[in-house]
Amino acid sequence: MGRLFFFVGLVFALALLLFFPIYVELNAHYDMNRRKLAFGIFAYKVFKLVGGYIATYTGGIAVHLNQNKAVLVPYAQMDSERKRFSCMKTFRVYSLRLTTETGVEYMIPIALAQ
Repeated sequence: MGRLFFFVGLVFALALLLFFPIYVELNAHYDMNRRKLAFGIFAYKVFKLVGGYIATYTGGIAVHLNQNKAVLVPYAQMDSERKRFSCMKTFRVYSLRLTTETGVEYMIPIALAQ
């Protein structure tokens, strides 16, 4: 009887994912003065999964998830991780929006870049 409930639950979960896929949204903001990239990852635009900011240190990149916790990623480890992960095979991008806020001193270079 337990196996029956397991298989019915499994079929129900797969059907639920088929008709209601999981949408994940990434919001990011780069501050040029502080040299930090702030980010937030949301599921269905409501539930915050993870957030924080990314900064550099002398040996690599530090991902700060909150005030007391940071994940340090050395530059040497990034190359091996990059080879294991493929964004093209994992994610499908439906839309991309870019908003650029600059001062007058950056107007011409930003206009040429866009």
